[in-house]
Amino acid sequence: MMIMTKAAIFDLDGTLWDATQVALPAFREVFAALCLPIPTDSVLSETLGYPLHEIWPMILPKDRLNLMPQANEMMAEKELRILHETNPRPFPGVEDTLKYIRALGYKTYICSNCDADYLKFVPDHLGLSALFDARYCAGQFHNLTKTEIVAIIKTRHGITEGYMIGDRFHDMQAGKANSLFSIGCTFGTGRPEELQGANYVITSFPALVDIFALDGQVPTDK
Repeated sequence: MMIMTKAAIFDLDGTLWDATQVALPAFREVFAALCLPIPTDSVLSETLGYPLHEIWPMILPKDRLNLMPQANEMMAEKELRILHETNPRPFPGVEDTLKYIRALGYKTYICSNCDADYLKFVPDHLGLSALFDARYCAGQFHNLTKTEIVAIIKTRHGITEGYMIGDRFHDMQAGKANSLFSIGCTFGTGRPEELQGANYVITSFPALVDIFALDGQVPTDK
């Protein structure tokens, strides 16, 4: 008999917590330190959810892309400092909802387009680390897309069914390509059109309880 391994794979920023409260001031500090014009918050917010090596070409002046390594190092330092100074928390209901999902027998994972250091210190600081079986990010896999990383997670952990939850189109693509039901989060930084292919769309994290309560029933396509 085939063993069925159910899993819920979560994006990090814009899904488990509001990363703008740390990322935006860090971006502003980096641009100020580099003596460059600071993009608007709306422009900076649009980049969240992309791998960092794709973000800098989107927002740095085209003739200053040589500053990317320096900007990377500065961004990591400033985000960590701001995280400790501001002490942000997860979105409301995240901890209880994750506990509920795990009690149903689902393995839980993080899959983010962030760097490896960020993947370590953010969930740790938010107090969420114990609620995930493993964490994965783009920084651990050179030039792999989120779709490819989710495929690795499925293979490595023997996942046979489950959900991909996130706020950007990368998450919806990763779910569909890996035969996982996709759940789009409207409370993140993604635009509504990015979630059009989702099986479900939620407006708050605790809304996952109603979806997982179905526990295996086929969702209505959207």
